[in-house]
This record gives sequence, structure tokens and C-alpha cells, in this order.
Amino acid sequence: MFVERIESDLIGPLAIPGNVLYGVHTRRAEQNFDVSGLRLRDFPELIQSMAMVKKAAGLANMELGL
Repeated sequence: MFVERIESDLIGPLAIPGNVLYGVHTRRAEQNFDVSGLRLRDFPELIQSMAMVKKAAGLANMELGL
């Protein structure tokens, strides 16, 4: 069974698949900027690297008391 939800922004309502974790702004970006056909999930090494940088920044901030 296909379930969708309706979300709205300043442009108007838009149907969003019910099984995704993003909202109307991401859906519009997908529709408007599908230039390369590539997705972030196509680059798991990049995602892992970004997470490592985020973790390092968090640890540095904690060490500095920020």
C-alpha cells in the first residue's frame, strides 16, 4: 500500500512519500535540481568522512569547554 503525506510551504502543497524522513523543501530540491542523477548515498566514503570530521569537531569543542 502506497502512503503519502501532504506538506506545504510558501509555494503550496506537495505530496511526500510516507516512507521518507525529509520534507517539502528537500522534495522540491530533488525535483528542481536533479542535474547529475547522483545521490549522496552513492558516496558512502564521503558520508563516513563527513561524520568523522563532525565527531572530531565535537570532541575538540568538548575539550575546549565550548
